[in-house]
Amino acid sequence: MKLYKFNDNLHLFEEFDIKLKIVYVAIIFILLVLIVFGLVDSNKKITYIDKVIRLEITNENFSKENLEKELINLNIKFPDIVLAQAILETNNFKSRIFLENNNLFGMKPAKLRPTTSRDILNGYAYYTNWKESVLDYALYQAAYARSINTEDDYYKLLVTFAEDTSYIKKLKNIQYGN
Repeated sequence: MKLYKFNDNLHLFEEFDIKLKIVYVAIIFILLVLIVFGLVDSNKKITYIDKVIRLEITNENFSKENLEKELINLNIKFPDIVLAQAILETNNFKSRIFLENNNLFGMKPAKLRPTTSRDILNGYAYYTNWKESVLDYALYQAAYARSINTEDDYYKLLVTFAEDTSYIKKLKNIQYGN
């Protein structure tokens, strides 16, 4: 295989000198070695940053106020209804599914949409922390509620997923303080 370089003065390609070939091969080899070791180091840094970010998320204590903030931060549709869902599904944040699975909404593992669920525990989706549960709810809304614009239509959507026939009535009681 011959290597060529472009001669700007003559406006044509010329064959490389063998000495130049060796120099270029050596330079490419050194660059590849540096890139490989650089990527390993970068991955370590990325892993470390990822752990720090996860630690920050995990260490943020759960509270109703922090949940409300997260619903707003993620631009969750109908945050009042969703907050009522979290209260109902977790029995006011005391349920086993919430405490063991970090699952605020009684979510089952998703099969047809992206999810942040890590596994299945107690028959429900398991999350590393409560914020992952909220993010998964945002993904749920993106998949099933993107064209819904009214509370009534959102309640109709929730009826299709609810196992309890009085689910909507219970949500409204929580939402409106009845």
